[in-house]
Amino acid sequence: MRAIQDQNRRCSLKRLQDLPFLLRRLLREMLNPQRSLPLVVKARTVLSAIYLISPVDIIPEAIFGIIGLLDDLVIVLVCFLHVAALYRSVLLYRHGGS
Repeated sequence: MRAIQDQNRRCSLKRLQDLPFLLRRLLREMLNPQRSLPLVVKARTVLSAIYLISPVDIIPEAIFGIIGLLDDLVIVLVCFLHVAALYRSVLLYRHGGS
C-alpha cells in the first residue's frame, strides 16, 4: 500500500511540474490557426481563463478575506490541471503514445 501511495505522490508532482509547459504549448496551439484542437479543450480553456479574470466569485474576498482568495486559487489550479490532462490526452492520441 505504501508503494501505491508513493507512486501517486510522484505522479501528482509530475503533473504539477508539467503544467506550465503544457499550458504554454496549449496557448501556442490555440493561437495558431493551422492547428486544430477539439472543441472541448478550447471551450474549457476559455472558460477557465474567463473565471480567472471574472469579478464573479464563489466565495467573495470582501466577506471572507483570504479564504476567498484561496478558493479562487484552488479552483483555477483544478481547472488548469483538468485542461492540461485533456491536452495531454490529445497529444497522446495525435502522436500515438500509450
